[in-house]
Amino acid sequence: MKRNTFLFLIGTLCAAFVGCASSDEEKKPLYDGFINKHPYVDLGLSVLWSPFNVGAESAGDCGQYFAWGEIDTTKVEFTMENCETYQKAYAREMQGNIDHDAARFYWRHTWRQPTKEEFAELVEKCKWTKDTVENRMGYTIEGPNGKTIFLPACGRKFVDFEAPDSCTEEGYYWSGSHTRGRMGKENAFAMTFGVADTVAIEEVPRYTGFCIRPVSDRLE
Repeated sequence: MKRNTFLFLIGTLCAAFVGCASSDEEKKPLYDGFINKHPYVDLGLSVLWSPFNVGAESAGDCGQYFAWGEIDTTKVEFTMENCETYQKAYAREMQGNIDHDAARFYWRHTWRQPTKEEFAELVEKCKWTKDTVENRMGYTIEGPNGKTIFLPACGRKFVDFEAPDSCTEEGYYWSGSHTRGRMGKENAFAMTFGVADTVAIEEVPRYTGFCIRPVSDRLE
């Protein structure tokens, strides 16, 4: 299947992935506040970012996997046949839609999935550094104001394929943005990273199981 991809070279890589060893120093999370009991970090961007994935209990925990536009946490196989959004047209994006946005459904209040533009902002305006937290590889992302979050490399789920073990170097995160045009009913936008030190905002099949990293609009 043809992919429409926007690639960004990750400029500064302070550490390489080496095995599955933990970082030398214990990382203590620093939060700026809580929204509906879930912490957020203000990276100095247009939205507030959660330090955790949906379903995760810590920064290095992958949490749950979802097909795009679904809130089902019990799915074992991710296929075209069992994806409720595959081959369906939607007039609006999914972020903030409680019936299709797992971040809004489970965390409520102002939490939602990022848009593809908000993912692009995270890439273009932040410093990405390869890192390991809780034996999970990933990237520590430093915002313009010096504050950080960690995105674990959790792989993906596809058909009956389980996510790779903690040594995977690839991460896949859904946005709430869908595609239009010829492939508009089949794909949606996601942020992927870990291949050749690049991060991409790309169109991928909606039925694949990815993680979700919530954001919130800024509080008034």
